[in-house]
Amino acid sequence: MKLLINASTLAPPRTGIGQYTKNLISAFLDMNELDSIVGFNFGRIIDAETLRSLTSETLSYPITSGGVERWFPRVAKAIARNYSFIYHVRHSLRSYYESRSIEPYMKNGYIYHETNTIPVRTTGKRVVTVHDLSQLRSPSYHPSGRVSFLNKNLPFVLKNVDRIITVSNFSAREIIDVYGVPVEKVKVTYLAAEKIFRPRELVEVYNTLRLYRLQYKKFILSVATLEPRKNLMRLIAAHKSLPENIRKNYPLVLCGASGWRNADVLRVISKAERNNEVMRTGYLSRTALAELFSSAAVLAYPSLYEGFGMPVLEGFASGTAVLTSNLTSMPEISMGAAIEVDPHSIDALRDGLLRLLEDQTLMDECIRKGFTRSNSFSWYKCAKDTLSVYREII
Repeated sequence: MKLLINASTLAPPRTGIGQYTKNLISAFLDMNELDSIVGFNFGRIIDAETLRSLTSETLSYPITSGGVERWFPRVAKAIARNYSFIYHVRHSLRSYYESRSIEPYMKNGYIYHETNTIPVRTTGKRVVTVHDLSQLRSPSYHPSGRVSFLNKNLPFVLKNVDRIITVSNFSAREIIDVYGVPVEKVKVTYLAAEKIFRPRELVEVYNTLRLYRLQYKKFILSVATLEPRKNLMRLIAAHKSLPENIRKNYPLVLCGASGWRNADVLRVISKAERNNEVMRTGYLSRTALAELFSSAAVLAYPSLYEGFGMPVLEGFASGTAVLTSNLTSMPEISMGAAIEVDPHSIDALRDGLLRLLEDQTLMDECIRKGFTRSNSFSWYKCAKDTLSVYREII
């Protein structure tokens, strides 16, 4: 069995799809069950040895910081977001270059796995991973150009590919219900937390905590893109409504890359930062991020829509109590190991935080359940399940 996989999302800064691609490739390389695996990126073919080096790198995790990005890319991206033809032109150019380089592999019996939803044009067996339908269910969470591009192309893709992989039963049900895809064509392969996410003692994280002037198990962590879908404005409001002594003893620490329509979020964050009760961390390595996961008293992840919700699992694996929302895929991933609340209610968010911070028995129970739950997931199992999907279409 021979695999051709889109490696473009491995480039830093890696998004969630990039982390998915990285861990899937790494597991494939460790398992040695494929006769051949090659990646591609804008006309360049990447051999297995190079893929191994790309997936073993520890890359930076981007955190929004005012002057980091240059003005031209920001302006160009802002313009492109609002025009669907930009997405279509980019995809057409990508297809032109990619198709020419990968077609010989497809004719030689390779299976093409597109991990980023919309594949390039080619013949042969194709599998796509669709992580969620947020562009359809909650279009306001995305640039209008991207929404238009996905809504135009996704129905054709889902109809014509050989198999569709998604990351939760929630997302599978949405794909089947919305697009009328045959049930047997959609396969769920759960994701997993990387091994770097694990419990740590104070001595292991001391230097990182000192750098950010944080105390061990004395802060609330939020890891999310700074955009409306992640519900940060309500989380900040909930934190602000906590009793003063709790608020002062447990500051809210925000880790997240700049996202779509975040002007209001950034304005609220800046105001809260001036009161020294909310802070952003700046750029973090994956190691530093994992150290903050294991050092937090609570991970707060009250997202409004997720296909999977990886930070919930990363919090579980880190030995940290988790507060999340009771919507979309989060209850499926949590299975009662997290405190699940209505993310639209500031009062529910505040009360959930208070329950955890004031009840050590409850917190200990959530930590225990979460850690046990995290052990139900592994990248090895994700890779094995993915290989089973490939075998169905050989």
